[in-house]
Amino acid sequence: MKKLLIVPVCILLIIAFKSCAVSASDYVSKYSPGDEPEPNAPSTYSSRPNENQGEYHVKSRNVTFEVWDDGNHIDGDIVSLIVNNTTILDEYELKGPSDKKSIKFTLDNNGYNWVLLYAHNEGTSPPNTCAVTCDDGSSEQKFGVSSRLDSNGYVYLM
Repeated sequence: MKKLLIVPVCILLIIAFKSCAVSASDYVSKYSPGDEPEPNAPSTYSSRPNENQGEYHVKSRNVTFEVWDDGNHIDGDIVSLIVNNTTILDEYELKGPSDKKSIKFTLDNNGYNWVLLYAHNEGTSPPNTCAVTCDDGSSEQKFGVSSRLDSNGYVYLM
């Protein structure tokens, strides 16, 4: 009698394991290298075309930005800084490197995040040039972004 019960139980266990089995292809990305979805920055912002000016890597979504005028002289650039459609700095006049503006922010995405510079003017020496540092708590990335009255510059943080 015991042998008769073991066989059906074994068959049920085999069926259960087969239905739970996962093939190696289940763990492989559905994208081949180079075919991943494009990053998510919009092609325009406020009716101006956006121009990608670089990609930088961060280790944490919690970051602190510092911004200042990166031109040869402080010329009255007034800008807004937008991260993933959130304005984190609005119509701010950029100062020099000794007077950096600091902004703490939590990035929305674990992957691509875009940081866009919108020019409200071009100061006395076009284009607007903004130096930015992005501190993620363990490292600091420094980059420049420029924009004009007819186009925006942006970078990706990943």
